[in-house]
Amino acid sequence: MIRHSVFQQPTGWGTFPDGGVWRIHEQRAHEFLLDAENCSAVLLASQEAPDSLWQSFSAHVVGVESDSVFYLRLRGCPRKGDCGPSARQANYRLSLAGAVSPVERVPPEAVLPGEMLARAPGEKHYVRFGTSRDTITVRREDPGPYRPTFVVGSDGSLTASGSDACSAP
Repeated sequence: MIRHSVFQQPTGWGTFPDGGVWRIHEQRAHEFLLDAENCSAVLLASQEAPDSLWQSFSAHVVGVESDSVFYLRLRGCPRKGDCGPSARQANYRLSLAGAVSPVERVPPEAVLPGEMLARAPGEKHYVRFGTSRDTITVRREDPGPYRPTFVVGSDGSLTASGSDACSAP
């Protein structure tokens, strides 16, 4: 998932006396399906931050029900309202076909798989992902280096980096 925002830096009197406040023009969450072996990324869906979740907008994958159904949570506060002690949230169901539908709550059986850096018992295909600013790195050997594989564009897009990571084992 990539969170994409477009900001405008304050200028003129808007910077007085403390530097001003950056204006947010756009906020979105993009959900991609990554194939590390073939260095491909497919945009499944994209959600614009609604006015009810505009301030402090965040997006997270919070559950996996099967290999083809994921649950997302968008959080934030009203655009011109008070955040108060707790942020608001909205839950969504996302299929690999790209269908997004709101759900009241995430089913209890939809959990995230545990994160492992080492090879799991019986694991046949070793793949680990990492992030670094605008790059997604992939580690396909245990032990082995993380290689830059995908690059995040300024528009929130995701493309193969063109490095040798795709030809590596």
